[in-house]
Parts: sequence; C-alpha cells; structure tokens
Amino acid sequence: MNPRPTRSEGGDALVVFGLTGDLGHDELLPGLVLLHATGRLGVPVVGVGRNAPDDVEQILRDAVDPSLAARTGMSIDDLVDRIDLRFVEGDATDPDTWQQIADVLGDVRLPVVYAALPPALLGDVAEQVARGPLSDSTRLVLEKPFGHDRESATDLYDRITSDIDPDRLFLVDHFLAKPTIRNLTTVRRTPLLDLTLRADRLEQITIDFPEPGGLEGRGSFYEGVGGVVPDVVQNHLLQTVASALLEPPAGSSNDDERAARVDLLRRIAPIDPEHVIFGQYDGYRGLDDVDDDSQVPTLISADLEVDHDRWRDVPIRLRTGKRVAPEPFAVDWRLRGEGLARSVRAQVKPNASVQIDLDELDPDTHGVVTATACTPVRSDHGALDAYATVLGDALIGSRHHMASIDEVVECWRIVEPVLQSAQLVTYAPGTPLRDVDA
Repeated sequence: MNPRPTRSEGGDALVVFGLTGDLGHDELLPGLVLLHATGRLGVPVVGVGRNAPDDVEQILRDAVDPSLAARTGMSIDDLVDRIDLRFVEGDATDPDTWQQIADVLGDVRLPVVYAALPPALLGDVAEQVARGPLSDSTRLVLEKPFGHDRESATDLYDRITSDIDPDRLFLVDHFLAKPTIRNLTTVRRTPLLDLTLRADRLEQITIDFPEPGGLEGRGSFYEGVGGVVPDVVQNHLLQTVASALLEPPAGSSNDDERAARVDLLRRIAPIDPEHVIFGQYDGYRGLDDVDDDSQVPTLISADLEVDHDRWRDVPIRLRTGKRVAPEPFAVDWRLRGEGLARSVRAQVKPNASVQIDLDELDPDTHGVVTATACTPVRSDHGALDAYATVLGDALIGSRHHMASIDEVVECWRIVEPVLQSAQLVTYAPGTPLRDVDA
C-alpha cells in the first residue's frame, strides 16, 4: 500500500470541471499552456464536462492567441503538442462520472480537482471528492463565488470541511494572483506615499473596474449568481480595496498577510443602499436565458466607509460594469489642498503602472501645469498570468494567492445590504463608468 502523500508534495494530476466554458477558454486553458511553457505543468490534465470536445488539440490551439505564444518564445505547435489533456464526458454530481475520472487517472496518488462551476454545485462536488473513488489525499480547489451570502458561505464551508480536511480545500480569487493587485500594498507603503496617502490629505479614493465585454453566452450563469455584486464586487473588487488600503502585517508570512487583510475587511462597513446606483445595459434582457423583465444589475457604483485612522471619512467609491467604455482598471487616490502631488494612480490593466500627477511651473508661461510621472510595474511571476499562477499554486498546495474563508465571509457581510438591487438605470453599451455614478 502506498503511503499517504504529505501536504508539501505536488499534485500528480489535475482534474478541471468547467474547462470547456468561457472561463476555461479565456483563462484556464491559456493558464495551462503558460504553465507548460515554463515547465511547471508536467502532469496529466483531465477536463470534465457535459459535452467532451471531438478535437482536444483544437481547443488548446483556439485558446492560444499569437500574443500568448510570443510571450513564451515558443511556437503554437510546441505549446500544445506535449500537453497531456484528456476529457471525460459527464455530470459533476454523478458518481459514474467520478468513476470514469478515476479510471482515466489510474494510480495517481494526489490529484487536484479544480471546480469552475456554479456555487450550487460545489457542495455536491466536495461530497464526491470526499466519498468517491479518488485518493483520500485529493485537493479541492473552488472558484468564486463561494456561497450566495454570508450564511450560505459559512454553511457550505462547514459542510465541505466535515468531510474534507481544511488543509485540502483551496478557495480561488484570481485577483490575488495579479501582480499589480498585490503590489498595491507595496506601492502605498513607500515612504513618500505612506506620508501622503492618509485621511488629512485625501479627497477621494476611486476604484474603477470597467468590463467592455457583454454577457453573451453567460446569461444563465449571471442570472443564477445574481449579477454584478456576487460576480465581481464581493470578491475581486473588495480584495482590490483590501490591497490598496492594507497596513503592514504583524509578520512576513502568508498567514500574517491574510490576517491583516481580514482585519482591514472587518473595518469596512456594510454598504449603504442609499449610496449605491445599479445599472443594466441596454440589450441585456435580450440575451439567451435572461428574463425579459430581469432586474439583475450589470453595473454598480457604490461608496464604502472604512473605520481606520488612515482612511476614516475618506470617500471610497467602487465602480464596475459590463459593456461599458474600454477604460483602464485602476485605483486613484486623489489628494486635496495645495501641494506638489495632485493624485496617485495605480493602473492594473491594460498596462500595469503607477503614475503620479505633479504640479510644476511651466518655464514659458510661468503658470502651473500638471505633469505625470509614470513607472511600469513588473510581474514577480515571470511569464505567468494570474490563472497560470493560481493553477500552479493549486498543484503545489500553496495558499499564497488563495482566499481564506474568513475573507470570503467578511466580503459577503460587506455586500449583504445590496445583494437585492433597487431601481435599475439603463445605460447604453459603451457608456463610461463615470457617467453612471452614485
């Protein structure tokens, strides 16, 4: 009998539910290709879905655009030819599907199961991992959203961990693996900015996350999760807020940083519905699987309050929406009063950078003009993007870029008052976020 693997051992197979969906095509498959290109995959991958593709190699090729190939310095042929990818057709809740997976895996000792599935299925998937035919060392990696409110997230966690050791459970928020998100904390703590970015100097903080794409093909999922708040605010944007406002942790370990994030999130008051605007883009109700009278919001502008000396009474505005104008994803700290610096902007996407707007004297007119100093932000992940990093962490059992259940629950607490949207404003596709404001 083989000894049970230790927690420090790497996984020897990856099973992915949801690999043929939008997330699979846009993020997970390119992430697997990048892991392969950097020599960090090296294990068989089994995709599971209701409809297995006829041509496995073609779905890999479809996921590799020329820019991804250029980043790796490898041809598309080299990127996809040596990835060991197979598919099992079946239902995530069907024991027969899990037996097929076990048959394909053979004598694998430490499989990693990655579930990119609707939250209603996650408990059943965990039950199959705990009681099905896979190794009792199987790691379970779950995509957001985890639950649909604070109570359901806690209940789901308790249900899963009654069967599976918490050390084997990993909760994904891929924003925690974005270099610029993680670097927000480092940038804010630099000596000059640490002295500048505080309540007595700040006029406002704004976090804008525009998503120009619509929800074609995702109507059923979006209606099911409840729209923009569970989809991105409860997870991605509140983790961005935590990174932008975080104080130095007590120590240097991942647990210390996670504890500091939880402390910061606990200081954020539940969002006041009186300080929120919900929107829905014109045309959303015409999508497949969307009700003609749907009240599911695709946009939100909301104000936060943080009970912390550094940020107390500073207005903090979150804005995000689908089918809006293609503008940068950025965090802006706008300063008040007279001074050299007018604003600090950390841009996450498309080009990761930190820029400071400065007032300076124009030598020709002798008037004051605004100049911008801009510094690119380098990734500490080399060629890897956020999902490649998350998948790599899952394989080696690292929680460095994972969320904790305490973070998840606190984020649900913050958004609970606005899980049910009030009156929606309708906005035209391509509208700038700032034009639909609280």
